[in-house]
Amino acid sequence: MARYFGKDSPTELRDLGLNAVSANDEQMAKAAAMLQAAFDGQAHYAWFGGWALKLRGSSRETKDLDILVLATDVRQVRTILSPYNWAILSYYEIMGSIQEKMFVDIGENGQVVGVDIVLSGQLGTPDLGDEDSLEYIAPHFETPQGLRVPVIPLA
Repeated sequence: MARYFGKDSPTELRDLGLNAVSANDEQMAKAAAMLQAAFDGQAHYAWFGGWALKLRGSSRETKDLDILVLATDVRQVRTILSPYNWAILSYYEIMGSIQEKMFVDIGENGQVVGVDIVLSGQLGTPDLGDEDSLEYIAPHFETPQGLRVPVIPLA
């Protein structure tokens, strides 16, 4: 079962965020693969932001993962992730929210990876239900995410 931050200590979000910024690319790839395994068969998803650029071969540094998910609401996303003991979700659910901040415990001495989940079609993102809203690319580095990874197209 997922763990939750924000109920017992007002500093949990800050502490998790400070931990997450020290994650390296291999640790981020591990977290990305864990998220993909959770969403496969449950919801359409695609990477965007800095992680998607890195998958394409950019040298741009990023300190978190950005994933777009086709879901009716954040509650649906939380339901998909809640069975996983590596998922660290906010204790407080904001009704009507279009995004969710979470962390992935990658099982390496407490190291976590920060993740921003955005609902597809929100904040100027593509609707993953539309044709040509995502593409599958071969990552420019070896990653446990697989040989073909979904990303949003570059505009």
